[in-house]
Amino acid sequence: MVATLCCAGLASVAGCNSRPTEPSPPETSRGLPAGFTEAEWGERLFASEGCGRCHSVDGRRGIGAPLDGLYGKTRHFLRGGSTVADSRYVRESVLHPNLHIVENYKAVMPSYEGRLTEAELDALVAYIRSLSPTAAD
Repeated sequence: MVATLCCAGLASVAGCNSRPTEPSPPETSRGLPAGFTEAEWGERLFASEGCGRCHSVDGRRGIGAPLDGLYGKTRHFLRGGSTVADSRYVRESVLHPNLHIVENYKAVMPSYEGRLTEAELDALVAYIRSLSPTAAD
């Protein structure tokens, strides 16, 4: 009986970490779910991939840099050098986050290379850009 209760308990706990599977909306020719703009889909991915655990979109400093107002800003790197945050920089930061560490932050972000499709990556970039409405690419 104890073994049965243990197995039942483990089975119920095992489901705690899994996300409920939702049917995916039909995709458009660009790989986006129908009914979403690129930035809207990026916002959903930001939430579903857990980006908000480290990055805020309201200016608060966290483990990672805040993303609102990021686009178009000069980023200074720990090992010297700098760049302006544009689409190329954001993509590179998602795929190879430890290539250039921004001053005052640690190299703790995991790489999303192979975890996101090109359409998903484009959507995340569009969402981050939308958080800086005056930025030009």
